[in-house]
Amino acid sequence: MANLVAWILFSMDCQHKCPGGDGNCIYTSAICQPTMADVIFLLDSSISQSAGDFRKQLDFINSPGGTFTHIGLEKVKQHVKDISAKRLFENTAKRYVFLLTDGMSSCRQSTLDAAAELRNFVTKILAIGIGSEVSHDELLGVASPGDERAPEYVFSVHNFNALYTIIQQLVALTCDECLWNTSSDVTFLLDMRSGITDLHFSKAVDALTYLLSDTLNKNYNVTVRLALLSFGDESVQIHRHLTDTATTDSLIQYIQTLTVSRSCEGGSAELCGSSNINTLDTALHDIEQGIFSGSKNETRQTIILFTNGDLRIPTGSNSNHSRLKESGKLILVVGLGEEFKVGSVQGLVSDPAYVFVSRSENSFRNLDVIATEILHTSCELTNNF
Repeated sequence: MANLVAWILFSMDCQHKCPGGDGNCIYTSAICQPTMADVIFLLDSSISQSAGDFRKQLDFINSPGGTFTHIGLEKVKQHVKDISAKRLFENTAKRYVFLLTDGMSSCRQSTLDAAAELRNFVTKILAIGIGSEVSHDELLGVASPGDERAPEYVFSVHNFNALYTIIQQLVALTCDECLWNTSSDVTFLLDMRSGITDLHFSKAVDALTYLLSDTLNKNYNVTVRLALLSFGDESVQIHRHLTDTATTDSLIQYIQTLTVSRSCEGGSAELCGSSNINTLDTALHDIEQGIFSGSKNETRQTIILFTNGDLRIPTGSNSNHSRLKESGKLILVVGLGEEFKVGSVQGLVSDPAYVFVSRSENSFRNLDVIATEILHTSCELTNNF
């Protein structure tokens, strides 16, 4: 029996109460009209998942084993084929599949093939990354491609207790009309300590260029402001404020000129950067107290750190990164290089799925998920249902 076969089907049929109870309803225009939906949750209970987290939602956990995601997807396909989506009055329910997994399947190609087949029978497949080392590449291959509602249908949840965010996304998906009513302030933070190799820094520049030119350059009705900081061995430098009006193209041209200054003469990258000054903590302080100080209350504030790891992450509830997370600011990490270890930065992020690893040459597609975190949508519901 495959581990990834725990699924539930339920319907969301919206019923409007009619004044007077005569059954003759007159629908008036509204910002967002609800629609019918069938929802399937496909849960990963493999050995790579935390049994403690899983028990928070379910009373059982299957025996440890491989993650046979393809079998779970195939069973969901058969299920939706066997049950009609037709409803009363010639209505048809939309169908959504929510896959919760770390994306580390035992048979990756079979998983991608099964997902492609399932997409022919459902409205959307949404993939939610959970676990200590999420494979964003596989999640992107499983989920439905992005559209005018979302850049990608790959998401993160802080833990299983945050599953209510999935329902919020469902509401956004099942709205006939959604308003883009959000704005984002994004601060890119470059690790420019002398301990980072030229190769790793070059990859950081390439990854940042990819985000600016391909991922964030989308025609969504949101306001995105960009800032750029770097931290070296002894100081923090602000390269761009949120209020700067220079174009994205000029920012890309600027970052192409950046180079790492070595603080020790004649030393290798491994031997440099031994300063006791914690410039990362200083940079986070400057972002919190300076860069984000002018943000509006409803603006999503995001920090994207590019590093090869080996960071001195301060501990304690009064540390800058702890205050940033507690205040609702989102910290994402782009790890660079073959030797990068996800565990080296997990103390910075609130969810392991917020760590994106770029190991292979020119492999940045997994960074597309970052756009989903930044370019978020909202539905304003005017109907009570």
